Formats: sequence, C-alpha cells, structure tokens
Amino acid sequence: MRALVLASVLLALAGCGSTHTSGVTTAKVTSPAEKRSARAAFVAAANAVCAHLKAEEAPLKTRAGRLETAQSESAESESAPIMEQVVALARAAEDKLAAIVVPPEDAAAVEKLLTGFSEEAAYVHDTAVAFRKHERTAWEAALGSLSQVHTRDHGVALGLGLRECTS
Repeated sequence: MRALVLASVLLALAGCGSTHTSGVTTAKVTSPAEKRSARAAFVAAANAVCAHLKAEEAPLKTRAGRLETAQSESAESESAPIMEQVVALARAAEDKLAAIVVPPEDAAAVEKLLTGFSEEAAYVHDTAVAFRKHERTAWEAALGSLSQVHTRDHGVALGLGLRECTS
C-alpha cells in the first residue's frame, strides 16, 4: 500500500514544486508583438525546466514502480527517501522557474502556480515524514491535500501553456 502511495506522490509532483517566495519578474513590453514574444519565450523556458525535471525524476519513478510491486518492509522503508529526493529536485526546478521573466498579463497566474508548486512539495515532504513515523492517518491526509492542490495547479499550468509542467 505504501509503495502505491509513493507512486501517487511521484506522479503528482512530476510537474514541479518548491518553497516559493513571492515575486515574479515581469517583462517590460509595450507592443502586441513584444507581448507575444515575451509569452512564447516564457512558455518555452518554463516547459524546458519542467521537461528537465521529469527527466531527472524518471529513475526515481522507476524505483517507485519496483517498490510498488515488491510490497515488502524494505520497500516501505525506501519510500520516504525517494520522496525527499523528488522534493529536492522539484525545489531546484522551481527556483529556475521563478527566475524566468514573465509576461505582465501572466504574472498573477504564474505566482499562483509557483505558490501551488510550493504547497505540493510541502505535502510530499509531509507524506515522507509520516511514512518514516508509520503514521498512516497523517500520510493519507497529506496525500489528499496534495491531490487537491495538484488538480488546481494542473489547470493553471495548462492555462499558461505549460504542458510539461503537468503530469
């Protein structure tokens, strides 16, 4: 069961995530052509960051898949460190996302998405802590919250054109 939870956590966090602090840098644009160019540059850069994160997470997903089929005590003990590795990768990716210049009209949505990614990472961390302590109620609660935030973030990312930042 816990390995199945691990697989769910990895799938939810595959987009990105971190400990985001407020403030995105917006592009200074005036013409419609500059706005289109700024948006295209933002979307391309953000999708590249998220695609790189997915590639980094791939070996962890493979390990999680093996743990899911193993269903052993040792498999359960390996779950929390994998989750923490995913959180570390996601936090590094979020720092890169936060550094990308954002079109002014997308600033509020990007801020919402970065905040959501931070929340996702926190819930994955909470799940890992609960796994280590063998606190089923706590990891179920964290996983439920993660699922809700992830669903919201998925929609925001798609609305921005960030197909690589969804899972």
